Amino acid sequence: MPCDDITELVTVRLGANDCLIDFSMEKVTCGGTVGAGMLLPYVQKRHIDDLLRQYLIDFVPQLLSFDEVTQFLMTKQLFGIQMALKAITGAITGRNSDAFKIDAIEYDTEGTLIRGLLEIDLVVEEIPSCSGCHCGASNFAKKLKEARTKIALENFLPTAIETKPMI
Repeated sequence: MPCDDITELVTVRLGANDCLIDFSMEKVTCGGTVGAGMLLPYVQKRHIDDLLRQYLIDFVPQLLSFDEVTQFLMTKQLFGIQMALKAITGAITGRNSDAFKIDAIEYDTEGTLIRGLLEIDLVVEEIPSCSGCHCGASNFAKKLKEARTKIALENFLPTAIETKPMI
């Protein structure tokens, strides 16, 4: 049965040159992967600076040709990577008040591993639209509401049904 917890475990691995080697994003509750790394071929070997300042459309020029689910999952993946990188660069604190909470940072001569929890509810308004295509926060918020409604309906929760007052 699906759950309504949308907290995800994000793991980002950087090489010694501060370029992305790998990342993963999985549901905390069930361990299911989020998007199965579909974004990785587009962002692998990119430097932290590029990953933090560019939009999804910059990495995936054909983004709008993908179906909405793929666009949604790629947006979540990039945002998870960016939040982890913001935490280690000091752009956010990575503490309980932030959308991304650092769980562990490990480093050695081969690179850095960042692991933490991403609470999607807290980041929706921060997702920017890219170059006027409006695939950012408003679309993400819409998808989030749709996903929550579907989950609630599947679980027969009354919160999924929008009712109007009877006159």
